[in-house]
Amino acid sequence: MEKIIRMNQLVKILGISRSSIHRLQAQGDFVPKIRIGTRSVGYSESALTEWVKNREARESEK
Repeated sequence: MEKIIRMNQLVKILGISRSSIHRLQAQGDFVPKIRIGTRSVGYSESALTEWVKNREARESEK
């Protein structure tokens, strides 16, 4: 079973604001949301881990 990360946890894990996460989503540079209820969404832990690794790799190439 895949672990789902909610927004409050995500902000703490990544150390960025909710608005920064929404901005990244609008730019198409973030993992897709997973709808887990009519008014709730989450994010796949494995997709987030992969996203962080890709960001780190891009930064190390600079």
